[in-house]
Amino acid sequence: MAAKRNRLSGSQRKFRNGLLSAAVLLAAGLQSAEAATFTWISTTTANNAWGTTTNWQGGLNTPAAGDTVNIQSNITAAMAITMAADETMGTLNIGDSTGGPLFSAFTIGANGGNKLIFDNTINSTNSQINKPLTTVTAADVIAAPVVIGTATSTVGLTITNSSGSLLTLSGGI
Repeated sequence: MAAKRNRLSGSQRKFRNGLLSAAVLLAAGLQSAEAATFTWISTTTANNAWGTTTNWQGGLNTPAAGDTVNIQSNITAAMAITMAADETMGTLNIGDSTGGPLFSAFTIGANGGNKLIFDNTINSTNSQINKPLTTVTAADVIAAPVVIGTATSTVGLTITNSSGSLLTLSGGI
């Protein structure tokens, strides 16, 4: 007598295939998290709160570890950007995007001791602050306290200033 084979019903097969598909998607999502880019677009001197979504391209204003933040809009007067909470990122690119005779400085400050946290552990490399060469740029300031990494990270912070003008970290590290 031949052995009887267990056959799955149609609904059991659909359930099994659904579980397999979910497992594959979950595994693919866990393999790597893709870093995002956040770009400051405000060019006015009014309402320069970090948390104001209209100051950011696409309304995205909550970067995380490993993400890149670009604060490089073309401004015609000095601009202060105020953080009302801790902000975390992997890379900060800062400086007036056009330079020239109307270049102006950015200052990133914080209310109540909030910190600018640099954590690029997810990318297995040092965090970065970059002030790239455009033409001539103003002296930008990071007046918020800076924290490098987390209690469990082993990456550092690389600061590159190719602009020929000052980049001041006055909030402490």
